[in-house]
Amino acid sequence: MRLRRLRWRAVLAILTVVSAAATVTAPAATSADRPASGERTAKVVQKPYERVDRGVGAGERFRIYDPSVGESKQWYINDHTFVQGPDGTWHMFGITHEEPANPLDETYFAHATADSLTQEQWVKQEPVMHADPDSGETHVWAPYVMEHDGTYYMFYAGGTDDHERYRMQLATSTDLYHWERHPENPLFTDGYDARDPMVLRVGDQWVMYYTANSRPDGGHHIVAYRTSDDLVHWSERGVALKHPVTGTFGGPTESPYVVQDGDDYYLSTCCTSNYTDTRVYHSNDPLHFDVSDEVGQIDEHASEIVRDGDDLYVSGAGWGQGGLYLRPLDLDKELVTEGRIIKTGGYRLDLQTAPHASIRSMDVRARGGWRRVLNDDFRATAPYLAVGNFGSTDPAGKPRRVAVRKDGRRLALRGVPLGDEPARVDWRFRFSPSTSTCPPTGMSTAARMRRCGRSPCPSTRRCRGSATTRTSTATQVTSPGSRASRSPARDARRSPPRTCATLRGAATTGSSTVRWAPSSGRRCGPRVANRWPVRPTRAAPGESARHRAAATARSASGSTVP
Repeated sequence: MRLRRLRWRAVLAILTVVSAAATVTAPAATSADRPASGERTAKVVQKPYERVDRGVGAGERFRIYDPSVGESKQWYINDHTFVQGPDGTWHMFGITHEEPANPLDETYFAHATADSLTQEQWVKQEPVMHADPDSGETHVWAPYVMEHDGTYYMFYAGGTDDHERYRMQLATSTDLYHWERHPENPLFTDGYDARDPMVLRVGDQWVMYYTANSRPDGGHHIVAYRTSDDLVHWSERGVALKHPVTGTFGGPTESPYVVQDGDDYYLSTCCTSNYTDTRVYHSNDPLHFDVSDEVGQIDEHASEIVRDGDDLYVSGAGWGQGGLYLRPLDLDKELVTEGRIIKTGGYRLDLQTAPHASIRSMDVRARGGWRRVLNDDFRATAPYLAVGNFGSTDPAGKPRRVAVRKDGRRLALRGVPLGDEPARVDWRFRFSPSTSTCPPTGMSTAARMRRCGRSPCPSTRRCRGSATTRTSTATQVTSPGSRASRSPARDARRSPPRTCATLRGAATTGSSTVRWAPSSGRRCGPRVANRWPVRPTRAAPGESARHRAAATARSASGSTVP
């Protein structure tokens, strides 16, 4: 939804490519297959797979509202809500602002109407609920509107300078055009940046779900809930979903929305791995969900689930998305996943190729079995194109072709689409059959013993658990005149073992090819995945990569890594 405290407003088209290469061998071909002391060796085995499941899925998206129509500049809709008036007219209220994104300056809600939910272009109305400094509001976020006993209730987050005490506010209306703030405001305060309310009737009480953190100053991202008998006075906080990811801004529990289908409840949240990554979880208890009960993934940001008669739709919007969209929603859809399992004696990798290109998991052989080492948070596991510095706004889709060398050591995903942008990339992998079990030479005996917890290598004893985790680097293509910035990948949530890795790769955008490699053939460190230098490309006039979000961002035709 929103990344707070943006340092600049320039729009960047960022292409990040992650190359998974588990090796400590030198780049020279003459030594690639020769095991050194303390290495495990094995063939590289690749097995394609196709998995068919049933779960929550969505159909093709179509746009119902473009806020830029009639405006001289591009605008966006972000978190939003739908409600049907007494005369059958549909109303939409949502966050809005000129592109590029400026979440702390979102000071009123857009309002649009339509005769039917799926009408192609809704009619723009006057905005509502301007931020009121006298009510402690510096900005307003994420409205949710519902009707009860002839009165319409709008719950929303009143942003303040104190991110640990965001205010949950209430306004009421009888006609959906004129709103009055409730005298009991704030209903409660919470953090970090507590926001995105939605309300569901469960039994004889109301339940409000919203996104927050396990502590007001941070901790685990959670979907919190509170209960009420009158929609004004709310209980102490409970936790409906606790996500393993920690942090403050953003997070994977944004835009929570719960829909009931008989005895089943479905919770959707955003944004797990990229800006448009909405996950759906199932439970028979509306107050308790678990990330292990994931039943679907939808390519939308800030989704709401809307029921129109017997039909269900899921919506989507956001920065750079060009408006507000709907997709038909199916709670029991056939879901097909394709990919390849890559195995050696020292590591194994699950590379998904459809419906999205991404590394789903990576494990290394460690003491007592296998250990997961993949950091799948944010930008770790797939190529992406992004607007601003939030993350992937245009995730990688299914490649046109998968090319594999006979010995399994090289693989290329060719023609990977990036959202609906006019750009495709080739994602290439080089897999080594060997994995190091010793720290690199040159380390002191004391350091080796600290690292291994036993007799140092090289010797007859091995330092167990040492293998490659994620390696990544970023190539940025900036719009002419904008300032390139460094965007290193986030630190791993786990503490991986000592790693040594060699990175190779190349990506193609349009007719341009960008190749990269580390400045030296080998890097070692406790968090090698997060220490690769980011090398911005030189922006040059060339092919235009359209971005609805803001001013033109260009892919640098023929650019190279300096």
